[in-house]
Amino acid sequence: TRAKEAIASLEQIKAAEYIYRYEENTYWASSGAGGIAEIAQINQELNLDLDRRIERNWDYAIIAPDATHFTATAERVGKAADNTITIDQDGTIDMSGWSP
Repeated sequence: TRAKEAIASLEQIKAAEYIYRYEENTYWASSGAGGIAEIAQINQELNLDLDRRIERNWDYAIIAPDATHFTATAERVGKAADNTITIDQDGTIDMSGWSP
């Protein structure tokens, strides 16, 4: 399902953030550029390969308000736009913004 796709990508982001924090002593936050540009930035900074195609299913963003916390958000693209799934530094997945 589309939700499983997002959760798998969010888990990849979480793992990459752990590595980043180990090396930099802080979590990394994306710029807020949105869309393909933000995904490209996440891929580059966290050494990932999230889907950047025009027909992708999800956009991704990461906020890190301080060195010990982050929240990564997957936001649905297309017919179910604005549906979201998040994961935080503890691995807590919040699907309250998802409507299948």
